[in-house]
Amino acid sequence: MRLSIVLAASAVVFSSAAWAQDNAAANEDDKVVCRRSADDDTGTRLGHGRRICRTRAEWRAEERATDGQRQRLERRQNSTGSQR
Repeated sequence: MRLSIVLAASAVVFSSAAWAQDNAAANEDDKVVCRRSADDDTGTRLGHGRRICRTRAEWRAEERATDGQRQRLERRQNSTGSQR
């Protein structure tokens, strides 16, 4: 009887600890991060660009998309590069 109570209590503790870690990771992705963008439209540095705020997950997704575009461009340049 005592053993089953101890096992049930440990299962609750371990499952709540795992849930807390998953919840902390989810909360980390939901945090809003603001960055300044380069103001390419006017060429001025006085305004220091626009402030863009997104969640960490959105920034990560945009970085992955940008990396994919850069890699495709590099492959295209390498495959059609000048051959002398």
